[in-house]
Amino acid sequence: MAPTRTPLPSFVGREAELAALKGALAEARAGRARVAVVTGEAGIGKSTLLARLQHELGEPAVRAVAVSGDAAEQELPLGIVEQLLRRLGARAVPADHIAAGTALLEELATADRTTVAIVDDAHWADAPSLAALAFVARRLVDDHVLLVLATRSPATLPDALAKAPARVDLRALTVEEVAALAPAELPPRAVKRLHAHTGGNPLYTRELLHSLPADAWSDGDRPLPAPESFSALVAERVAAAADGTRALVEAAAILGSRPSLAVAAQLAGADDPLAALDEARAVGLLTWDGVDHLGFPHPLVPAAVVDGLGAARRAALHVGASELVEDESEAMRHLAAATLRPDEAVAQRLEAFAHRPQAARDRPAAAAALAAASRLSTARSDRERRLMQAVEWWFLAGDLSTAQRHADEVARMAESPRRDLLLARFAMFDGRYGEAADLIAAAWERVDAHADPVLAAQIAYSRAFSALIHLDDEQVVHWAGRAPDLGPGHPSAGGWPATRALAQWRLGQGEAARATIAAVAPVNDGVRTELTAIRGWLAYLDDDIAAATVDLRSAVDAELRFGSYSQASVHLAVLARAHFAAGGWGEAVVAAERAVALTAELHQPAARPFAWWAAVLVPAARGEWEVAEHYARLAAEAPPGPPDRLVATGITRALLHAARGEPQHVVEALSPVAALDVAGAANAPGFWPWQHLYAEALVLVDRVEEADAFLHPHERRARARRHRSMLGRLARVRGQLEAARGEREEAEAAFVRSKAQFEPLGMPYELALTRLAHGQLLRRVGQRRAAREELTAARDRLAALDAWPALKRCKQELTAAGAAAGDTGGPPQLTAQEQAVATVVARGLTNREAAQELMISARTVEVHLSRIYAKLGISSRNALAERLRTGPT
Repeated sequence: MAPTRTPLPSFVGREAELAALKGALAEARAGRARVAVVTGEAGIGKSTLLARLQHELGEPAVRAVAVSGDAAEQELPLGIVEQLLRRLGARAVPADHIAAGTALLEELATADRTTVAIVDDAHWADAPSLAALAFVARRLVDDHVLLVLATRSPATLPDALAKAPARVDLRALTVEEVAALAPAELPPRAVKRLHAHTGGNPLYTRELLHSLPADAWSDGDRPLPAPESFSALVAERVAAAADGTRALVEAAAILGSRPSLAVAAQLAGADDPLAALDEARAVGLLTWDGVDHLGFPHPLVPAAVVDGLGAARRAALHVGASELVEDESEAMRHLAAATLRPDEAVAQRLEAFAHRPQAARDRPAAAAALAAASRLSTARSDRERRLMQAVEWWFLAGDLSTAQRHADEVARMAESPRRDLLLARFAMFDGRYGEAADLIAAAWERVDAHADPVLAAQIAYSRAFSALIHLDDEQVVHWAGRAPDLGPGHPSAGGWPATRALAQWRLGQGEAARATIAAVAPVNDGVRTELTAIRGWLAYLDDDIAAATVDLRSAVDAELRFGSYSQASVHLAVLARAHFAAGGWGEAVVAAERAVALTAELHQPAARPFAWWAAVLVPAARGEWEVAEHYARLAAEAPPGPPDRLVATGITRALLHAARGEPQHVVEALSPVAALDVAGAANAPGFWPWQHLYAEALVLVDRVEEADAFLHPHERRARARRHRSMLGRLARVRGQLEAARGEREEAEAAFVRSKAQFEPLGMPYELALTRLAHGQLLRRVGQRRAAREELTAARDRLAALDAWPALKRCKQELTAAGAAAGDTGGPPQLTAQEQAVATVVARGLTNREAAQELMISARTVEVHLSRIYAKLGISSRNALAERLRTGPT
């Protein structure tokens, strides 16, 4: 779910809190005095919120005074009250809190206009001033006064203030809100990293954004520092701690997230770790789960501690950690961090770790190890070889932004076929497809297939992939067939036949495609997963929706576990289309939203059109125009790309316009697709189902003969390949075309053929559309009773799906046929995003689990749930699950 940018980048995520304070002000202006307390940790935005409130008060009818506590003046009696009284115009300050409170009450409550008194940093206010303010708060009743105090904790305030009726607790910013603070060009993955590092604290977020160079955010291997203001505070506490406490804190910071107390104590060499832990907890440097694991009060604490270590001390701790931690990946990370100069022995250990059998399960970790090995290499050839391997694995993992960071370094390397291959991938990433094809061809000319068969295999597969996106399936089959024979030892070799199988299917060789997949013996879990995914994709293309959803869901779950996010995004889009076809529109929205989130997270412009196509399906069919228009607009604005992207963007736009009854716009969206080679992959029946949309639009704009000429070759191809769903779609359009010609019998026969294709496939929406079109014909030729039967069946299916645009047309036809349209309600109650949240929550997931699946924040899930409950008139997760089981939303 895409984050919304705010026009006020310095004031993000606090609109609700500001509204609460303005509500308290409204009460004060009405003569019902209010005390409001704003709470939150240091840097969370209390002062910013108060400044914004003051900005909103720029009206003559309101008098505002603002003061602030100061740690240096905390022992100055009545210092805060003195500031307030002087700003209100009083000349003298009484000597005790009661007299001071009386004087302040008189100044506040006798003004001829509403008065707002703001006390920032109230946790540093002197005790007499707080007592005086509490005195005032107890006596404000029918006064035009708003007293606002900001503090880190309400515990610092007297009860009369802490229990104020207006309470605003400032939370950390969400990932979306941090994105709104960050520059637009900051990749989503970097935004998430920044959010996790700062804990969503706006002050520290801004400080790091302003202080760090641009390349720091894309360098996943470089630890992010703590902001200077935070580091100074932590350094002061560390310096004041006992030696054993300081050693324990430093060890825990080096070990990272939730280290074991036992391991941290061993690394620190602590004689009395429990005493050290007690002091560290008391001064706010460590937390403890009460069993074994340590933690930190704020995510920035370990960064600040590590920043304060000398290079020798830091390296020594990393060496010790590499020998103590059990996780091999963590041990290698510590080993690399401890080695500051080229060291071939360490480089070889890191490379061996990267090439272990489990590498396919965690390619990002393997790539990071290879990058570290490259840094520590003593010979240029080894350094370049290891870095190119790391870049290749980042590409395989879908971490394109990290790979892209090394583009210039790769370009400066010695000329070689491997270098050309990587530069081709960079060119493809940037949309320079012609240049990419030339570089791949050059790499093939340079490579010695006998000396380096694995590299030759990779280049051959790259030629296959380039042909795939250019819809040249004969070349795909050729090159994808050569790759596994050349390099059977490559970790991805077992998955290369998947691309060949897709091309074979598009060429009409369905049996050969399935045989290609069946013949592969998976050598690792990654290959097994890719084969499962392509088997599910082929099942979907063959209209076996049930088998498709099982395989695709299994593959996606595994790909997300392995970190194969690029493949997962593609397969989620196909899974969404399968769920949509089967009528599982809630699950379709979930899969599509996840696909969109992944393509945005990975900064994958090439994959986005396919995610948009998946994401527009349900909103367009349900008439949720704002969401559907969003994806159609993205498709319309997408830069030119290879033919496969052109097909996806055209379909995305056409689906919206078809649902809205705008056939001329459908024709415009799909004309570039129709201009592609009629024998090419774009016209393989059912692979990209666009032909029926284009032909129907031609009929509706009265270009009937053109539609007829367009339909004939596609009908022949669908019959030759016995593709049932495409035969059903084209038969429906044939019925509409013949009806437009006045050929009633031919039209009715076509509709009957369409229904016969769809009925056994379990595609309720397609069948309902055919029944609607058939009912329209029957009504117009005077067969009202038969029309009502068809239209009633269509209405019931469309109502069950909440397919409002088609349902609206169906109800109009029923009324014209002399039947009651039936109480099918209005447009769907839930938006597509609310439907996604409702679907995953109804499965029994917690808010956090739902957020992880949908790749949004837990707070966003919470907000959506509150809206869902209000719209549906329910109040529990059980009621939501029951509602989704028993009826549409």
